[in-house]
Amino acid sequence: SLIYSGLAHYIQSLPRENIAHYQLMMRVLEPVLPAIQFIESNPAAQLSNRELARRCHMSESYFIRRFHECVQQTPKQYLLERRVQIAAQQLLFSNHS
Repeated sequence: SLIYSGLAHYIQSLPRENIAHYQLMMRVLEPVLPAIQFIESNPAAQLSNRELARRCHMSESYFIRRFHECVQQTPKQYLLERRVQIAAQQLLFSNHS
């Protein structure tokens, strides 16, 4: 409960513009959110556009177009960028080479 209290306090301290911006981002990402969540929880997996599209209940070609509209990257670009970010974090915060 301490974490939730701290989070609630932090959210209440944010300027209204920031909250509105985050709410807008969630609405923009909503159509492809299942794919983003799956990528975030499985960044090392071999993911196909077909599998990600299925999670969003879209055809593969439509999913790729919608993903690019929502995220400004293709699904493959997004996945590669997330992998690089994770690798950079591991280099900074672990003894892994």
